[in-house]
Amino acid sequence: MVLKTLGPVIHVTPSRLIIVRLSNPTELPPLRCEVVDANNELIGHVIDIIGPVGSPYAVVKPAKLSILSFVKPSTVLFYRYSRAGKTQRRSRRKQKRG
Repeated sequence: MVLKTLGPVIHVTPSRLIIVRLSNPTELPPLRCEVVDANNELIGHVIDIIGPVGSPYAVVKPAKLSILSFVKPSTVLFYRYSRAGKTQRRSRRKQKRG
C-alpha cells in the first residue's frame, strides 16, 4: 500500500460528507480509495472528484459518523491505494429474462 497526501479539509457538508482540497491537482486519487489521517486511522473513502480542473476537490464519505467530530478544517488527510491499481468492484451482470 502506498500512502499519499490528499490535502486539507475544507468543510463538512450538511449531508455529512467531507470536502478536501487536493494538494496535487495533477495526481487525482482513485475512487473508492481509503482516506486516513496522520495517525493512519481510517476516515472514509473517496466517492467523487468535483470542481474545476485546475483546483479539484475530493468528496469523502466517512466510515463512521463519529469521525466527523475529529475532522476539523485544515486537517490534512492522506489516501492509500495498492500499486497494482486493483480496486474492489462488484460484479454487475445482466441476467437474461425469459
